[in-house]
Amino acid sequence: MKKGIPEHRLPNGRRVDCLTDKEAIEHDFQKKAFECLGQALYYGYATGKDSVCALIVSEKGSKEYKLLKSLEGKLLVLKRVYEIIE
Repeated sequence: MKKGIPEHRLPNGRRVDCLTDKEAIEHDFQKKAFECLGQALYYGYATGKDSVCALIVSEKGSKEYKLLKSLEGKLLVLKRVYEIIE
């Protein structure tokens, strides 16, 4: 488990789910996969840290996870995509 600051508030009032020394991590459910991606990219940009989307899925290998995973490393700002099984 990574240690970081939960709900780190940015100057504009938005909150990063978890901010570590290297990553801005956004957590969301699979049905909101693309919101997770957008927020992760924004928070990474706003903090100067790597963008991470931690996707909470109800079944292993969901189509949303596979699609985001296919983008991992190809978008220079998307560092990593995690899959968390409920």
